[in-house]
Amino acid sequence: MQTNEPLLAPDQIFDGYHLIRFLGRGGFGEVWLCRSGATGAYHALKFISGRDSDLIEKEHHSLGLYRSAAARLRSLHLVPIEHINRHTAGLYYVMPLADKSYNFPGKIYWEIFLSIK
Repeated sequence: MQTNEPLLAPDQIFDGYHLIRFLGRGGFGEVWLCRSGATGAYHALKFISGRDSDLIEKEHHSLGLYRSAAARLRSLHLVPIEHINRHTAGLYYVMPLADKSYNFPGKIYWEIFLSIK
């Protein structure tokens, strides 16, 4: 049974990435706006819930392969994965925000967004 409530919660921290706001849900999981504690930059954290540990391991391996390939190719058409890790309830990875703010400083865009919501 699928619930409308997010699996994660604001203020959780994943390897130095602080969850700020739930952005949406897709076929593979949830997307959160997060902020790096190290740099202060805003990112998207994608969380894939997983009860099947074999599936999570396969996804983790696949994301690692994609990350390596994207880093070597350095194409504007491939969104880089900045961080991948497992969580007790699944798997998550961190990417740049892939929205209209992608090609200019996302910090300004999201600070404006957060201040008017």
